[in-house]
Amino acid sequence: MVDDSVVRGTTTKGKIRSLRQAGSKQIHLRVACPPVKNPCFYGVHFPIREELLASQRTLEEIRDYLEVDSVEYISLEGMLRCASLPADHYCTACWSGKYRIPVSMVVNKFSMERHQMQLFDEIES
Repeated sequence: MVDDSVVRGTTTKGKIRSLRQAGSKQIHLRVACPPVKNPCFYGVHFPIREELLASQRTLEEIRDYLEVDSVEYISLEGMLRCASLPADHYCTACWSGKYRIPVSMVVNKFSMERHQMQLFDEIES
C-alpha cells in the first residue's frame, strides 16, 4: 500500500484494518513523504508534536501501531531530489524541525484563533 503521508496514523490504521478484513495476508506500507515529526505553524494544521505518529516512535513502533508487516518512508533528501527547484526553496519544518522563521511560543490552531479574535476585539474597541 502506498500513502502520500501519515500524520496521526488514524486514517491509515483504518485503511489497514479494512485491507486485513478483506483478506490481505501481508501489508507493506510505503509513504511518499518523510515521517511528519514536527507541528506546522505555516498554514497546514498539524497537531501538537505528541499527536504526530512519527514524533516519538521508532519505525518498528510505527509498524506495530499501524499493524503492517513493514513500513518505509522516503527520505527527506530523496524527496527533495525529486523536486524541480533546489532544496532551499522548500519548507521542510514538519519533517526536519528546521523552521524558516523562529517559533518562540507554543502555537496551535486554537491559540492562533484566540489571537485573531483578540485582534478583532481591539479593532472594534
